[in-house]
Amino acid sequence: MPCRVVQVSSRLEKRSQLNAELLEGIGRGEVGDHAYADSKRALMLWTSTRAQSLAFKGGLYCHCSTPGMVDTELGRYSVSPWLWPLTKPLRMLLLRSPAEGALAAVAGGLLPQATTRFGRYMDGEVQLEDLVLSRMGEKALATDLVKWASKATALEQRADGYDR
Repeated sequence: MPCRVVQVSSRLEKRSQLNAELLEGIGRGEVGDHAYADSKRALMLWTSTRAQSLAFKGGLYCHCSTPGMVDTELGRYSVSPWLWPLTKPLRMLLLRSPAEGALAAVAGGLLPQATTRFGRYMDGEVQLEDLVLSRMGEKALATDLVKWASKATALEQRADGYDR
């Protein structure tokens, strides 16, 4: 029975400055100026590299998704406290509700083709990108990232323990 994994990313990954030098710095505990964007880009690069082998070897279909711009309280502290309630009408017009954001994040994984394709970047049911194909130009960085993440998390060794 195939499994579907939807990793939550963001269009803000386009602001990422992630490169091999920054990846080495992160390994030393340094944080870049665009940590959120870098983390989302790293997630998408990891998916672009691992999605195919996970699907073929383990029946695990991995995708990324964006919830879009969601009306949460994350922006509350970027404006004066007295101004925040006054922004509600504008936020209602321009942003998704938290429920709509959650549905957008999982919708791509619920599609029937979510277990016949892999490595897609979705916004709801709309495919934004085929990560495997479109990130080919970043293959060297993506491969370095997968190696770094595997070492940092010891994921491969922990996964081997589940086969017993």
